[in-house]
Amino acid sequence: MPRGGKREEAGRKSKFQHPTERMSLPGKFKAEIEEYALMLDREQTIDFCRLSEFERACENILKTIPPNKRVWAARLFNRLKGSLVSH
Repeated sequence: MPRGGKREEAGRKSKFQHPTERMSLPGKFKAEIEEYALMLDREQTIDFCRLSEFERACENILKTIPPNKRVWAARLFNRLKGSLVSH
């Protein structure tokens, strides 16, 4: 049996159903972002009351990100928001 290297089905299993990406976001908002990401991944619906909470959270997060890195974060939040509305 070979040792080391990449093996099929090795390592910790993801709690997400879809492929994941690594991103740098403020740790202060980790729980909220993870909650919304899991809802999206499981294709659960989010009511519009929660959507306005999400928008407020996004605005607060954007304020903590340096100005030169806000563009990618804003695009991400717009994509997330679009998928929330489409469900």
